[in-house]
Amino acid sequence: MILKSIGLVLVAGVGLLGCRTSSQSAEGSVNQLPPVVASLANTAPETTEGLSSEINYIPSKNNDGSSKSLAQVLKQFSGKVVYIDFWASWCGPCRSEFPFSKELHKKYQTKGIVFLYISLDEDEEDFQSGVDRHQMPGYHFWPTAKEQENLYHQFKLTSIPRYMLVDKQGNVINRDAPRPSRGPELERQLASLL
Repeated sequence: MILKSIGLVLVAGVGLLGCRTSSQSAEGSVNQLPPVVASLANTAPETTEGLSSEINYIPSKNNDGSSKSLAQVLKQFSGKVVYIDFWASWCGPCRSEFPFSKELHKKYQTKGIVFLYISLDEDEEDFQSGVDRHQMPGYHFWPTAKEQENLYHQFKLTSIPRYMLVDKQGNVINRDAPRPSRGPELERQLASLL
């Protein structure tokens, strides 16, 4: 009986806190990278026609073979609010948020909000099969290992799911935005950015 209780507490704890990312270290210094906005000026222009109600993939690498940064990804959504979802195919709490995220997407896809899903899977096949399985409309980005490490440090990612809000000017305004399942709280923040 005691072991069952301990097991339930552990499972509940993981569900509430999220999944630990596999590339994080328990200790060590975290170097603060320059703000996303500062790096936007140095990126090559990309275009995206409108918002998407379909699944769109963003390449992990630039044409020259270098890793694509989050700043480069965000540049293509200039003038739009971006709701970022850091997730992985192995993360149960991430997957449990997807039905709520689909509902938010339906509600806000025509109001200038981009839904950007950033997979922290180590393997591209896991990322691809996760997207195929869950059919999340929006934009999907699987960063290279180098860029994933930058994201861990820049945004102090220690567990997922993790959500962020980016305003129309490309500023990260909430590094720990509400989950999709926290509808009214998240919708108030989204409305304030439109």
